[in-house]
Amino acid sequence: MSLTQTDLSLVHPITFQIVHPNPMPGRVRVAVFDFDGTVSLLRTGWQNVMTEMFVELVPRHPNESANDLQAMVRAMIHRTNGQPTIVQMQEIADTIRARGKSPLTANEYKAQFLKRLHLQVEPRLAAIREGNGNVERWRMPGVHALLEMLRARSVPCYIASGTDEQPVRNETEALELTPYFAGIFGARDDFASSTKTAIIRRLVSEHQLRENELVVFGDAVEEIRVGKERGALAIAVRLNEQTGVMDEEQQARLGAVGADVFVTDFRVVEEIRGYLFGN
Repeated sequence: MSLTQTDLSLVHPITFQIVHPNPMPGRVRVAVFDFDGTVSLLRTGWQNVMTEMFVELVPRHPNESANDLQAMVRAMIHRTNGQPTIVQMQEIADTIRARGKSPLTANEYKAQFLKRLHLQVEPRLAAIREGNGNVERWRMPGVHALLEMLRARSVPCYIASGTDEQPVRNETEALELTPYFAGIFGARDDFASSTKTAIIRRLVSEHQLRENELVVFGDAVEEIRVGKERGALAIAVRLNEQTGVMDEEQQARLGAVGADVFVTDFRVVEEIRGYLFGN
């Protein structure tokens, strides 16, 4: 299912829910965005691709069904969502090894996964490049207006993604959003220095950010958790990009790591502005 602004508004009303009031509005100086499911919808469906691949590759235990394996991989995706793709591929390798078979390397599984995902993403990008696709269709609803609002307030914005960096740069460009970002960061071969933890810590240090001077936008536990550890405000997207419905399990996971606000998407830009900067 691909989601457009119209689709989203029909599926569920737009919501803006404050969990923790902002005690110091007006202090935000830097914003960090996750990419997939927060800025971009181009990779909508990646969870299905990963689940299908996992079920095909992992040998079953006696009496274990495909549904059992699907439940296992869904739990793994929830647990690792927001981390570099190689982490999830290592999970596949480790599971195969634990079941008595010899796996390929995590990098080889990553290549297989990206090849499968490319079959879904490339036609969407091609349609945009050829002028046959609506760019707005593949942006998170409201994200353009949100970035405009932050730009007007001289707040530099950054992308921190678990997806490989070059595709993130390419897809940000296709979505016509590159000029809004002071930096675009994704997974690299030097794994340790390109995690969301490393990126957010580096930005906090470089900008000498104090409490409530950073805001993090995302739909995964990783960026919300790391942001809160660094004194950030955290605005969490609780809409499941795959199904288009409000995800109570996702809200529970994000709430457990300290999300301050939950939104359906970013069409609530005025509410976000008021929360971050006051009246």
